[in-house]
Amino acid sequence: MCPVKAHLTPLCLVAGGLLLAAAVSGCTGRYESDFPVLVINRTANQIQALANGNALGEVAAGQTGAFRLSLPESNANVFVNGAAPTPQAEVTLTARDTRTGALSSEKSVVLTKGSPTSVAFSADDFPSTGPTVARFTFSPTNPTINLDVSFNGSASSVSNGMFVWDFGDGQTGTGVTTTHRYARNGTFTITLTVTSDTKATSTSSRTINVSATLPPATANFTFSPTMPAMNQDVSFTGNAQVPGGGFPGGPGGPGGGAPVQGATYTWDFGDGTSGTGTSAMHRYTRGGTYTVRLIVTSEAGLSATTTRQITVSTTLPAGSAGFVFSPTDPHVGDTVYFNASSSTATDATYAWDFGDGSSASGVTPTHRYSQERTYTVSLTVTNSRGQVATASKTITVAGT
Repeated sequence: MCPVKAHLTPLCLVAGGLLLAAAVSGCTGRYESDFPVLVINRTANQIQALANGNALGEVAAGQTGAFRLSLPESNANVFVNGAAPTPQAEVTLTARDTRTGALSSEKSVVLTKGSPTSVAFSADDFPSTGPTVARFTFSPTNPTINLDVSFNGSASSVSNGMFVWDFGDGQTGTGVTTTHRYARNGTFTITLTVTSDTKATSTSSRTINVSATLPPATANFTFSPTMPAMNQDVSFTGNAQVPGGGFPGGPGGPGGGAPVQGATYTWDFGDGTSGTGTSAMHRYTRGGTYTVRLIVTSEAGLSATTTRQITVSTTLPAGSAGFVFSPTDPHVGDTVYFNASSSTATDATYAWDFGDGSSASGVTPTHRYSQERTYTVSLTVTNSRGQVATASKTITVAGT
């Protein structure tokens, strides 16, 4: 009987206690043995190792996986000088990219039982998934010096790509997305170089204009109420954004802009007073039209200015002042009662001119006329903010 090999024990002829097979041609049965194999992953993604189409296990990027295969021996079991041969087995190894699903080319390997057989898979073993094309966007599109500019190369078509940026000012960067600040103004050419896992490369270039001043549209503000009265609180709110679109969903996307970094706000309210801060409150003590100026200054010392006019009213709405009097046909010497309670102004004072050189104050004054004639009575109502409204009526005084 021949020695036992792995899981099978084929029989040979024995005569007189001698192993005839060894003397003639050796045992020729099919033996099965365990063969060690090392799978080396030299790609950028995790792979699944397969032997004759059957899964062995997964190997992380840049790592080596050790496996044992139970296979039929492919070489004849012929003894030489009484020594058994080293078992060998033939196998076809492939690998599947677990990220892309791509299957590698086949590798036919002869395994030896004595020591592990190494099989390496690199990017060259996988088919290209398509042409490599570099594309990128940046935001804001009109930056200033010392402003963070965001670059995004995610629109590129590349398999397991490597991204290298040249910002055109002597500085470089890497990665799908990156940021960069320009220390001086001017026009710079940005170049993105994309390299795939099969070493295919593509470049894309665009120019960027870096300004030493903020764009005029950077500074904006609103105020409320839009038609204030004297001595009424007016709220001013500033906003500072560098105009320009970017990649969808990122800073400076379409319809928006990138915020000015470290912005400070300085206000000139047009009446000789000023303020600071993103929001400011102010009261105008006189009516008129004023030019409000906002100056936005970035942390780099760049500034932008915008102005808007505001009209401060000195008068109350029509109908705010009104009065009646009784009797409506008085005679000389009669007491005439005046009443301004129909006026709509709040926290107001009431000043009366009876048309004969006499005056009074209050909501319900009285007056006596000494001469027969027609007089014009005027009422002036002034609220707590200094706004005024007037009303006039004629009164005819008859003789006694």
